[in-house]
Amino acid sequence: MAPAGHLLPAPLLDVRGLGESGAKPVPSRRRKEVKRRPHADKFDGFWIYKQVFVNSLAAYDLGGRLIDPQLYLDVMANFPSGVVVVTAYGPDGLPRGLTVSAFCAVSLDPPLALACIAKNSNTLPAVQHTNGFTANILATGREQLARRMATKLSDKFDGIAWARTKSGLGGPVMEEDAAAYAVCTLQQTIEAGDHWILIGDVIDGGHLPGVTPMVYSRREYRPL
Repeated sequence: MAPAGHLLPAPLLDVRGLGESGAKPVPSRRRKEVKRRPHADKFDGFWIYKQVFVNSLAAYDLGGRLIDPQLYLDVMANFPSGVVVVTAYGPDGLPRGLTVSAFCAVSLDPPLALACIAKNSNTLPAVQHTNGFTANILATGREQLARRMATKLSDKFDGIAWARTKSGLGGPVMEEDAAAYAVCTLQQTIEAGDHWILIGDVIDGGHLPGVTPMVYSRREYRPL
């Protein structure tokens, strides 16, 4: 993990060498010893010590025994999720966006949220340029919009109502199609397989009472 000021998503697009630690496989499936790094926080006059556990080597030797990719997709398809369009601005000032289902709250103090974006996403450079994003939680009945935003069309925002945030930070707010939205500035980026996990400080947001969000489950869009 790294602060957004030190590790922005665009350099992450060049992933050559990333994740290559040179560590040798663990010879057995037994849990390896981990390094314990003490951290201390002062709270109300007391020092509270925390243990941070970091694996120095791979924890397990899986021997290639990972779930079949199609079975993995079928399993995950059974998990209902909201439908979110992550938006940002490109260097030309025009809106960019994509549909994601991996979006959730992370922390209340401070308020944090995360979104997962594929490394080959056309929106990722815009997130870097904006140094943040807006998560638009789509309302029920916006299936066509969700499918459109899941494509790589260059004109996907044509005919769609959107507005800039009051602060000018984050990406476009899809004011006529979102049940709620959260404006985020990048705080951390984490490499995770073929995706980047973007953790943002939530600096603004809004919701429309009475407007029901849309749900995605078993490869279908459904009302809540």
